[in-house]
Amino acid sequence: MKKKVLVTPHKTMIGEEIKASLKFSKHFEVVEDTNPYNVIDNPEGWHTKTLEQVWNEDIDFVIPAHDEVMYRLSFRDSISIERKLIFSIEPGLRDIWRFKSKTYENFPEVSPEIFDGKRNEADDYFVKPDNGQGSRGARRCYYDEALLLWDNERLVITEYLPGKEFTVDCFSDQGELKFISTRRRVETINGISSNTRLTETTTRIRYIAELIMQRLKPKGTWFFQVKQDASGELKLLEIAPRIAGSSAINRFNNVNLTELSLWRKTGKSVEVVPQDFCTEYKRKLGKTEYATNSISNVIYTDLDDTLTMDGTPNHLLLGKLHQKMYQKCQVIILTRSTIFEMNPWIADLDHDFGRPTYVHHDKDKNFFMMPGSLLIDDSFRERNAVI
Repeated sequence: MKKKVLVTPHKTMIGEEIKASLKFSKHFEVVEDTNPYNVIDNPEGWHTKTLEQVWNEDIDFVIPAHDEVMYRLSFRDSISIERKLIFSIEPGLRDIWRFKSKTYENFPEVSPEIFDGKRNEADDYFVKPDNGQGSRGARRCYYDEALLLWDNERLVITEYLPGKEFTVDCFSDQGELKFISTRRRVETINGISSNTRLTETTTRIRYIAELIMQRLKPKGTWFFQVKQDASGELKLLEIAPRIAGSSAINRFNNVNLTELSLWRKTGKSVEVVPQDFCTEYKRKLGKTEYATNSISNVIYTDLDDTLTMDGTPNHLLLGKLHQKMYQKCQVIILTRSTIFEMNPWIADLDHDFGRPTYVHHDKDKNFFMMPGSLLIDDSFRERNAVI
C-alpha cells in the first residue's frame, strides 16, 4: 500500500514541484490539503484544520510547501506531528533558517554587508522583509530611503549585490553532504526561477555549504542562494530546509530530492547518483522546456510501473516515446514480467515499438542493451546497474 503524503499548501510553486516529483511513484501517494485557512492570516485555524486532515485521513507524511508553514509547525512538537514532517526545522535553529537577519548574524563571513546607517562608497543598498519569501517586498534603494527604513525591525537592509545569482540544491544524510548542484537563476518570477541553468559548483560555494552543514546540521533536502557582489565574490542571500521551486532540473538528472527525503525519513539508506542529461530548465505559462546534452538514439524502457501505471498506459511517457520515434530514435521495451501479454493493449505496443524483450531475473537489463543507449525505468537499482 502506498504511503500517504500530505502537501500543504499544495498550490504553491513548491507544492507543484513536490506533486510532480511523486506523480508516478508506486510507493507514495500525494494528498492535497483541504485547509480553508491561510497560515499567515489565520495560523491557529490553519493549524487546527491541518491536524484534523492528518488524523482523519491517516496521513503518513506531511511536506510543508511554504516557509511560514514549516516555521509554524516547528513550534508544535508536543502534538506528535514532528515524526511525520519532511523538511522539518530543529526548534533551536528555526529562527536562523526563517529570518535573514539571523542568517546573516550566524554566517557573517559569507553574508552581505549590513547597513549601519553610514553611507557606503557605492551609495547602493537592498531592502527586503526579514522573513519574506520569494521577492515580495524586496527592492533596490539608495541612502536616504535606507536611512528612513533603518529602524524598521521587519526589514533587512544590505549592500546591493549587482552580480549573477545562483541557487545551490543540497541533500545530506547522517552528517554527510551527499549531493550538491549549482544552477544560475537566469530569469525569476516572484523570486522563483523560471529559467535556470546548471553551472559549476565552485570552491566558494562548497565552502558556504560546509559552513551550513557544520552550524545547522541539515537533514535531507535543503538549499541556499548566493549572489555576486561588485567584485564578483559570492555572498549568502538565504537558506531553507526544503526543495527549491525549480529544483525539477535535478529530477531530470536522476536525483528526485522529494523522494530521497521521504526515503530518508523512513530510515532507509539512500544513494545519490546524478546524471548530466538536462542542462537548462524553463517554466513559462504552465509549460516546461528543457535543454539536454546529446541523448542516445536507442532508448530502452521498462514496462511495469513505467510504461504502464497500475495496469493502464502511461500516456505521458508513450507520447514522449512516439515523439522520439519521429526523430528517428529506436524504442525497445524490456520487461521482467511473464504476464505482459495479458495487457489488452499490448498489441498496440507490438505495432508501435515491436515485441517486448523478456529479461530473466538473474540478468541485468544492461546485458540486453546497446552501448551508449538510454534506459527509462522506475527502479533505481535497474537504472544504477546500467550507469
